[in-house]
Amino acid sequence: MFPMLFALGAYSFETFLVKMNWRWLKPVMLILLLPFSIISTPFALAVLPVESFISYSQTLYETIDAREETTSSLPHFYADMFGWEKMAAAVSDAYNHSLLMKKLKCAVICNNYGEAGAIDFFGPKYHLPKAISGHNNYWLWVQEMRQAKLSYE
Repeated sequence: MFPMLFALGAYSFETFLVKMNWRWLKPVMLILLLPFSIISTPFALAVLPVESFISYSQTLYETIDAREETTSSLPHFYADMFGWEKMAAAVSDAYNHSLLMKKLKCAVICNNYGEAGAIDFFGPKYHLPKAISGHNNYWLWVQEMRQAKLSYE
């Protein structure tokens, strides 16, 4: 909904400026808002390398909430880029050391779409089955798997 609300607000604001004959205010606002947008972009999107982002945020005295030991100086959208292959390797160790799992048609059940995506992305490298999860769009894929009659015999 936010993009539509932003568009409606921009349209309403522009209509107001035209009605009041304040068209000169549009370029002034652009000149004022552009530097703040450029400065704040790295805090909303992962556009800088990790090391550059850390020094940039420290330069601006931005406090960042810690996620875990290895990524303590990163916000979630950067910290969530790390550790997925290590997790897939750990799941592979458990899967490959279980004799029972090799005899069954199975899948890896994950708590969220991030874990499921990591298993599906790194899974072929570690010889893992597909991931399933009830979180976000993975729920739809579970329904497709049921229709394809994936059995857990």
